[in-house]
Amino acid sequence: MPSQSRQESSANGTSATTSTTTAPQTGADNSTQAISNYTVVSGDSLWKIAQNLLGNGGRYMEIYEANRDHLSSPGSVRVGQTLIIPGAVPVPTPSPSVAEEVLSEVEAGSQEQEEVLAQETSTTVEELPPDENLVEYRSGSAATGGIELAQGTWIDVTTEHMSGGESQAWETIAKNHGMSEDLLIPFNQHVESVAEGSVEEVGETITPALAAGVRIYIPSAAEILLAQCRKRTKSLSEAVAKFKELSGSYNLGMMEQARKRASGEVGLGYGTAGVDGVFYTQNPEIAGASSRRTSEINGETEYRVNWGVDFWKCSVFLHDVAFSAGYKPDMTENDHYRLAGQLHWSRQFEEVNVSQAAPGCGWQRFGGTGSNESHNAILSSFVEVEDISEDIEQWTFSIVGAENDRAAESERVHQIKKGTNENTDGKKIRFFKPKYER
Repeated sequence: MPSQSRQESSANGTSATTSTTTAPQTGADNSTQAISNYTVVSGDSLWKIAQNLLGNGGRYMEIYEANRDHLSSPGSVRVGQTLIIPGAVPVPTPSPSVAEEVLSEVEAGSQEQEEVLAQETSTTVEELPPDENLVEYRSGSAATGGIELAQGTWIDVTTEHMSGGESQAWETIAKNHGMSEDLLIPFNQHVESVAEGSVEEVGETITPALAAGVRIYIPSAAEILLAQCRKRTKSLSEAVAKFKELSGSYNLGMMEQARKRASGEVGLGYGTAGVDGVFYTQNPEIAGASSRRTSEINGETEYRVNWGVDFWKCSVFLHDVAFSAGYKPDMTENDHYRLAGQLHWSRQFEEVNVSQAAPGCGWQRFGGTGSNESHNAILSSFVEVEDISEDIEQWTFSIVGAENDRAAESERVHQIKKGTNENTDGKKIRFFKPKYER
């Protein structure tokens, strides 16, 4: 079986070596089909590679299917990876005179280019900065560092999802699964419309076009947590170590339950109107819960509770998450599930510094007992701290909590007076961890 080699030039002008093997294929015309090995260089995407080697970028899925054993999606190619390129056109072996001419040019003028290529092809996943494209952090992918992650779920987009239009569909699906669309979209770069005709750089997040019948991926809390750890650290090994630390503590359990309690019918009950003024809890001790009013949701017993005039849905949600995660909610003294923002008085939670705050912590904004002054939720990201001025820093993070129409994820930005936990509106911003398993 003859083999040939050639120099391929990518779209950014960087050369990479491909070797071509002609393999006999069964067919009426007894034709042959070439299979090449191609090394990915900076700026490549499957669409670009298909355009350069197959003459049609739309054939990118042929390359993806031939390399599915080490590609989690069409958008997960990495510099230095070797890809099988089926259907590449064989290139004739250069004549000695041409080969000598090429060799002379390489020796004379391409030393710098070779050094760049060597540097690029030696780059590993661990040395690369994390991409906004989060497909690679799905369970079983190369960038998970070999740790086992709970798998997410696949769902098919329905006509009901699309009822508000394509732009609304991502938000609707995300909110129904306890996350924001800005988190859901980066995990869904496998959708065919991402790669069709795309000339985007590898790793850039693209919003896929949705239609009824398209399959999308709902990431697990563990997959999301690992991706967040990778974004916060300098290398994959650091991210894995951070993930193991958090998954061995309360963080992952609280985050799993926060997204679960915010999903579907359960999460809808935490909206202002809710389902006829009813929300659900797994805690039979909460005021208003009754064993005579239960519903089976996702195979679990949920106690139906009618809203009371002194119930704060944000506090109920936080303590409901703590209970479902196996920790003690505050059911003593002032019944903190009724009092918004007063988590700092609870004996079941302990305050943590902003530098130690991580997904799964309790979050509190406290300015008093008014509904517009105080709020509780579950922290769903790390806190990014940025200097704004000599006296002010900005805290940016996401939370999962009771919002206007259901329990959902939202982003928070606070201008904080340096050296304090007080924002420029005079409200205290605090973070807490559960203290006791129940």
